[in-house]
Amino acid sequence: MSKVPRLRFKEFKEDWRVFRLGDIAKFSKGKGLAKTDIVDNGITECIRYGELYTHYGETISKVKSRTNVSIDSLVFSEANDVIIPASGETQIDIATASCVLRKGIALGGT
Repeated sequence: MSKVPRLRFKEFKEDWRVFRLGDIAKFSKGKGLAKTDIVDNGITECIRYGELYTHYGETISKVKSRTNVSIDSLVFSEANDVIIPASGETQIDIATASCVLRKGIALGGT
């Protein structure tokens, strides 16, 4: 499907194209990390689900938590991954997304 939007920024010249999000992005789910899995001297940097609401903003470059959970059981970020909560108390909670700027950060579940 190809058409030009009515309101258009001048630097965009190509036709508007519609894609299914699954055709241009990969979806996956993190691995659950409990509060008890977080330790001050942990080897692996990690982002817990709840921290998305309490600690992080739109971009994540510095990571708050660390864990010693086996790396074989974790899911890791790629640079510039966008992480979106899969559940929350309100619609705004679910619409809260953050971009993880670095690769190799363990991602908590949900």
